[in-house]
Amino acid sequence: MTTDKTNASPGSETEDTSNPTELTAGAAMPGGTECQPDAAAVPIADARPFAPAAPVTAGGGAVADASARRNPFLTRFLTLPELYQQPDQDDWLVKDVFCRGELVMVYGDSGSGKTFVAVDLLVCLATGEPWCSGQFSIPFLRQAVYATGEGRRGIAKRFCARDNRYREQGGMIENPGILVLPVSPQLFDRAAPHSVDAFVAAYQQLQFPAPDLVVLDTLNRAAIGGDENATKDVTEIIAGAELIRDQLGAAVLLVHHTNKMGGYRGNTALRGSMDCMIEIRKLASNSHLMHCEKLRDGEEFPDQSFHLFGYESSAIVEWEGPAAPKQMATETEQVYEVLRRADGQLTARQIAELTGIRQVHILRSLDKLKSTGRVDSVLTYPDRAQSPSNPRRFFINEEPVKYYGEKD
Repeated sequence: MTTDKTNASPGSETEDTSNPTELTAGAAMPGGTECQPDAAAVPIADARPFAPAAPVTAGGGAVADASARRNPFLTRFLTLPELYQQPDQDDWLVKDVFCRGELVMVYGDSGSGKTFVAVDLLVCLATGEPWCSGQFSIPFLRQAVYATGEGRRGIAKRFCARDNRYREQGGMIENPGILVLPVSPQLFDRAAPHSVDAFVAAYQQLQFPAPDLVVLDTLNRAAIGGDENATKDVTEIIAGAELIRDQLGAAVLLVHHTNKMGGYRGNTALRGSMDCMIEIRKLASNSHLMHCEKLRDGEEFPDQSFHLFGYESSAIVEWEGPAAPKQMATETEQVYEVLRRADGQLTARQIAELTGIRQVHILRSLDKLKSTGRVDSVLTYPDRAQSPSNPRRFFINEEPVKYYGEKD
């Protein structure tokens, strides 16, 4: 990981190395409030750069009316030196993965294990146990909310199995800091009884500790009535998630499904809004893979392999460490898999949107696949020359070209 972000203790102004607030399992919840500006830093609200030499006038008099004083932009401009003095307010929930106040998506096909991964993460945040068998540290104990519209009984078994496994290994969860909500706040329908606005108001009214993470499992259940493929609807859905972030100060993690071609389901605006995207794949038998699809401000972490270990009446995640190179699908294999799952033909641009791979790399992979006869293509309009409005459409060649010496 190449990023170097300050890891300040929640609720403190600066990191106090003489009395660190890293907590052990069973310790009191720190509250997880956001970092405050350093004493030497210039608070944004007080910064007044670019002060004119003389009062700005309008109609012969100074602009001093009440509406001008209420304009929030009048005190928000910063020079570069003032910008550099602002404190680094990143507050890692999982070191080098995501911070408080960010939007995160964990997505995977049905049966991939994505909910088990989310449960495993929540227990680690509540206990301080490093995530992925020590691959990622949990700097502080955290308060989390897990909202689900799917199977309360099944969720109880999953948490119970993970909790008991932790106790079996010598841990003690006295104050797990996890609140479970067996109903999904509605991000799209803001007039619904269970709207995200009602969720925020209820959380504040009950005076729970400020949450560090809110998990919505699944996005589909939290966006009833919205069209995941429509930009307008997705914009409203993201606005609902941002309301949780802005009003409660928490990171928001959306558990989501894949489409039939293996990418995340829905409009590309979803990807653009996320700070971190993690894909969960089922490879073969009981072998699973966690792949970092996007990390807005850092380098994607290596793939992590795991299997689901049957425990009590449910299952838990057993991490196996960084995935072996042979487990990591190459870009060419990903392109081929997307084409294999497609009902029809796809353009290079469509494949890029589905996989998140750069289009120039998609074209390179398609050339390789065509050279071996595994893939073929036709122009959208065969009687016209190839152009941006008449791209090639690619598809699986049902009868690959056989080369000299190749066996049947």
